[in-house]
Amino acid sequence: MTNDQPRYKWRETWPGEGKPDFVGYDGKEIVGRVRLDTTTATKTGLWRWNGGFASFVRRRVMPQQGWAETARAASRMAEVHYDRLKDVHCQAQSQASDVLSTQFGSTDHR
Repeated sequence: MTNDQPRYKWRETWPGEGKPDFVGYDGKEIVGRVRLDTTTATKTGLWRWNGGFASFVRRRVMPQQGWAETARAASRMAEVHYDRLKDVHCQAQSQASDVLSTQFGSTDHR
């Protein structure tokens, strides 16, 4: 059995309005958004997820949106996307640090 609990905090996008629309947070960073699609002809009744809203995003990871049958499945896709973004940006930051270290010596100034 797998743990299907959300890894991040999900809240109503429009609190108190009761709309099927939620935003996920990792602290202050936005993980993604999921909402029940009521307008796309071939997707009505499915849950749409979008990602790529975190403040640290400098490179896109595709796909950054899609549809799922349930709100939990859509939020899981947004969480997976967010985790991939963190991995990509952590690697990029590490590579940039390696380049600076090679060119200018240690970047550790403690």
